[in-house]
Amino acid sequence: MVVIMVNFRDYALLFFLLMLLLGCGDKSSPSLGALKAVGSANHTFAPSGQDEEINHTFVLKNDANVPVFITGVRSSCGCTWVANKDSFVGSVLTPGEVLDFPVFVSTANAMGKVSGRVLISYRYQTCDLRPVFENNLLLEVTAPIMSAFRIEPPVIDFGNIDSLGAQYVTAMFRVIPNQSDAFEVKDIRPSVGLLATKVLSSKESCYEIEVRLCVSSFTEDQFFSGHVVVETNCEVLPKAVVPVRARYVAPVVGQPSAIVISSEKEGSVKKEVFVVTSLPSQIVRVAHGSSGFVRVEFDSEGKTGYHVVVISVDPCPMSEIDEKISLELMLFPPDGKSIEMSCPVSIYRFKKGESK
Repeated sequence: MVVIMVNFRDYALLFFLLMLLLGCGDKSSPSLGALKAVGSANHTFAPSGQDEEINHTFVLKNDANVPVFITGVRSSCGCTWVANKDSFVGSVLTPGEVLDFPVFVSTANAMGKVSGRVLISYRYQTCDLRPVFENNLLLEVTAPIMSAFRIEPPVIDFGNIDSLGAQYVTAMFRVIPNQSDAFEVKDIRPSVGLLATKVLSSKESCYEIEVRLCVSSFTEDQFFSGHVVVETNCEVLPKAVVPVRARYVAPVVGQPSAIVISSEKEGSVKKEVFVVTSLPSQIVRVAHGSSGFVRVEFDSEGKTGYHVVVISVDPCPMSEIDEKISLELMLFPPDGKSIEMSCPVSIYRFKKGESK
């Protein structure tokens, strides 16, 4: 029989370490509670003017059953801040203790409203030896702005522009003063040459401004982003910006638009060109040079907005190719009037040993 002798002092030490590893009681977050804002973590100010500094004091309460200490305070933007925020970092709140937490907002030259957030990070103070994770309390503030004037709509969005026959598109916005006394729009300036503006009417109660976007120079799918600057005689907000957005949808786009074949390539080469049209279309013919090295295959049946064109180049490594192919398409708008358009594709091959 084997007898194992256990020292009582060793047993007590092991029991103590086991209790530490398991933690002093249940330390899961749901049972610990949390740092909370008394009442609400969201605050909306009464309507304010521009260039004002306003504040709201949240009351924080340690609703946990253990002390908590604040590890960080961060604001979402420059318009929202906490005065002397570093003085709050390291603060310890015992269970049930409250803390005044003032949040400041600057309305500056904002229009409509100002919104900001403050993130408070904190940890529990326990005798738990397990990893301690940070918890967060998010405070949100919103300040409606009583500006000297408003712009409707605040953004000009032309959406998708159907390029067929469109040289330009127009839209209108209004500048509406909150008080008509002595208010004046002094100047309107577009950010780029593609935009043009015109004052349609200038009554005391409203200015109507036309915005024109020229799309005649666009040749492929692209997004447009610009703005219009409105200058007024308002001291608080002398300038306002109206964003202008659009997406130009080209009637015909071929990808790739150019095919380059290595002079080291031997044998026939086949490349696919994908043609996308904004309307149902049909490839009716192909116009290309007379080199004899290039052949084009396509499906001429059916009307669709997507075509696959196969271009074959015969082997002739010692010959240079610089050829333009024009895929002629017929587009079919809903009004029944067909429109003929072309999609150019360039093909290049240099002489062997030559690079350009």
